[in-house]
Amino acid sequence: MVKKNKFHHGKFRLVCIEWEDAQDHETGWSSLKKAQRHETAPVISVGWIVQETDKKYVLAGDFILEDLETSRITSIPKDWCQKVINLNLQNDS
Repeated sequence: MVKKNKFHHGKFRLVCIEWEDAQDHETGWSSLKKAQRHETAPVISVGWIVQETDKKYVLAGDFILEDLETSRITSIPKDWCQKVINLNLQNDS
């Protein structure tokens, strides 16, 4: 029997990142004034940092504990981040 790896949340930083995302404008013609008022979208993301480089954070929101499968992956450019808050995971059991 092959022993599977198990996810250990202490290996990764759990964070809340506040950042600004690019935002598409509606399709079709718009006035120049309306285009100039177009804004970015403020976003809050929570997850484990599974990779960090000079340019980006890669967050994973979910893990399957038994086999290191992950989902809800978000890659966020560091230049777009306003705040990174470390979170603590408490174990009630």
